[in-house]
Amino acid sequence: MMLPSCIASREDMDYELDLRLRQAYRGDPAALAQARERHYPLSLAGAVHELRSRGLDVSEDTIGYFLDASKLRVIGRSYVLYPSDIDAIAERLASEDRLSGLAHRRREFGVTYREELDAYREMTRRKIAKAAGEIGVSEVEMWAGIRTGTFCPPDDPRWNLDKAKAWFAANRDNPEYLRDLNSQEVSA
Repeated sequence: MMLPSCIASREDMDYELDLRLRQAYRGDPAALAQARERHYPLSLAGAVHELRSRGLDVSEDTIGYFLDASKLRVIGRSYVLYPSDIDAIAERLASEDRLSGLAHRRREFGVTYREELDAYREMTRRKIAKAAGEIGVSEVEMWAGIRTGTFCPPDDPRWNLDKAKAWFAANRDNPEYLRDLNSQEVSA
């Protein structure tokens, strides 16, 4: 059975995982490869998290109704799920119309999972560009400040443009800031 487009497919999940890992392990291809290799298998809780992020309504309490525990692999006393196991559960949940509210909304409006995420990324990129322009820094510098946890994204209510301007002015000559800035990768 093919999943409806309002739910993330395996390809969508692999794409999102790859984006997150490339951002986390910028400049370290060995660590990136190791992180990709070690991402699966997932615990039951990890599988529930993935299924929920795909747009399916499931919890740790209800997942047992949708899987065949006799077919799962066990490490110690814990079940572990591989992508094929998670995809089988996703298909079963989709066939029983166990969609989250966001997935129902996407289906109602004819929007795919990927389209919604791309629109969200574009909206965020525009907010960052606007805030960077107001402060007088580049988008790359703005992302560097946000990624290093120095200040909040522009749509956060704690955002303060004057504080951000002061932070950038103070850090323009800071070697650590420049190193972090130079390691930033502009991504989708």
